[in-house]
Amino acid sequence: MPRKSVEEQSKYFKEWYSKNKEKVQQRSKQWKKDNLTPEKRKQYQDKWYKKTGALVENKYYHEERDKSKLRANWMVARSIKTGKIMTQPCMVCGDEKAEAHHDSYTKDNWLIVRWLCRKHHYEAEGRSASSPRD
Repeated sequence: MPRKSVEEQSKYFKEWYSKNKEKVQQRSKQWKKDNLTPEKRKQYQDKWYKKTGALVENKYYHEERDKSKLRANWMVARSIKTGKIMTQPCMVCGDEKAEAHHDSYTKDNWLIVRWLCRKHHYEAEGRSASSPRD
C-alpha cells in the first residue's frame, strides 16, 4: 500500500482526533498522572528554559509586582468572552484589530480600557513595537 501524502495524513488525523478527542484527553491525563511527577516536570521546564534561553523571572506576569496586570488582563478577557464588554476598533486609527490598554491596574479600573491597535498600544506604553515586554 502506497504512503499517503502529508495532506491526506493530516486530514485523517484531524478526523480521527475529532472522533476520539475525549479518549485522547483522558489518556493524556492518565499518562501525566502516572509519569509526570513534580520533579520530572521541573526537569522538563529547566531543560526547555536552558534550550530557549527563557527564564520564568523574565516573564512580566510572574513577578509579584505585576500580578495586578495579569488579573486585569484576565478580567478583560473573561468579560469579552461572557459578552460584558465588546472589543472596539483602535481609538486612534480605527484598525479593527485592537487590544485593550489599561491606564491603571488598580482593581477598580480593571474593566476601564482604551482600545488601541498594536502600534498605538506600544506607543501608549512608551516602548517600540520590537521591544520585549518589560
